[in-house]
Amino acid sequence: MAAPEMIFFYPERYDMLHRGTTVPAELVEELRATHLNKTRTEVMEWVPQAFDQLVGDAYEYIGSPGLHYTTGWATFGKLIEVIESA
Repeated sequence: MAAPEMIFFYPERYDMLHRGTTVPAELVEELRATHLNKTRTEVMEWVPQAFDQLVGDAYEYIGSPGLHYTTGWATFGKLIEVIESA
């Protein structure tokens, strides 16, 4: 499960609250059928697969630190260093 999904489904693990709005499934399906030319998987992709692999490898290289909003920028900085040096 990707990090944004983890935060969405388990906000309490990150000292956050769920502030989502419930949307009827029928409405979502209607919008998909009439306005989207992509699959659900394609719509849920945050980044291209090649970039996801690159960042995943860099994340493992820095020791796969825990995901928390208080350390996100520090982790991001470490990832950038690894990616730029590749």
